[in-house]
Amino acid sequence: MRNEYKRSDIFLCSNQAHAKFGKRVSAYHVLKVKNCYPNGCVYFYWRCKKLNKGEPCPRGYKHVGRKCFGCKEFYDVKITNHLRVAVSEGEWERFQQDLAEFEDWLQEVRGKTLSINGRIDAVKPHLIRNGLGERGLRLRGFILTFRESFIGRVHFEDFSYADIPVALQRRYRFS
Repeated sequence: MRNEYKRSDIFLCSNQAHAKFGKRVSAYHVLKVKNCYPNGCVYFYWRCKKLNKGEPCPRGYKHVGRKCFGCKEFYDVKITNHLRVAVSEGEWERFQQDLAEFEDWLQEVRGKTLSINGRIDAVKPHLIRNGLGERGLRLRGFILTFRESFIGRVHFEDFSYADIPVALQRRYRFS
């Protein structure tokens, strides 16, 4: 079993933000976050006639933002990005089957306590903010990472993580 949502070889997106990744985006981003398959997605680039020419903003701003909407110098450009499936039709069908199988398995195990067996790759502190700035960090527990593992009876051939409390780390000293 693999997490099919992590795959970045399925879709290609023409968005400028994805150019540094070779226009490759994760299946999770496309199918769950942006929900832009199969129709693509729409972005709006906010522009200012004055700032584009190097002139000062009439309202005193240094960049275009949400407070500029009522200004007569403000305009936006609608960009439509079309998504492309980067694999063959046979691979696409296989991906859909594997994704459906992964989602079914995920639905079965969601909310259950399962045993995890595997070789620990790393033990990292799980820190959360107290709201007191940089010094306001509190240790919530530890995160165990596995390159591959058995979750219940299923061989999971991908990275997995286990969030454990401090007491469990003190007791077993995972390393």
